[in-house]
Amino acid sequence: MRSRVLLWAVVMLSLAVASWGQAQSTPSSPPKLSEKDKRVIALFEQALSLQRAGKAKEAIATYQELLKVQPNTPMARFNLGELYLSQGDARSAEVQFREVVKAMPQVPEGYLRLATALLCGALYAMFRFSKLGIAMQASSQNQLAAYYMGIPVKRLSSLVWAIAAAVAALAG
Repeated sequence: MRSRVLLWAVVMLSLAVASWGQAQSTPSSPPKLSEKDKRVIALFEQALSLQRAGKAKEAIATYQELLKVQPNTPMARFNLGELYLSQGDARSAEVQFREVVKAMPQVPEGYLRLATALLCGALYAMFRFSKLGIAMQASSQNQLAAYYMGIPVKRLSSLVWAIAAAVAALAG
């Protein structure tokens, strides 16, 4: 009986050692990259360095070139959307962030940036095209003239602070 238990223990130990040795073996070599992959990596690194250097227009052009070579690059689309937002182009940013959300629905950052782009677009449209936005602009430029034109300046001032608080609450 003892010999069977001992034999079983030796067999199990040898199997464990053999499988551990296979799990610990190093891979033979990294996978080979195609020329297209090398070009995509080079373009991404170039665009990222341009973005960090503050050269937004050059970085945008490089990201666009990268997306022509490899359209399914969510990180490039994310960075491109960020650049568009920094340039004040909420519509183009929205397009890029929608693609990021499509490609990576499990990543919440894409949804947050999409919401940011939509909020920027909505605020821009409100200030540019609505009577309320135009009244806010008028009261910010000259309160006395806005008051004489019949704009309720105090009420608008309160509304501006409420909008600012709402945007700050959404931003976290």
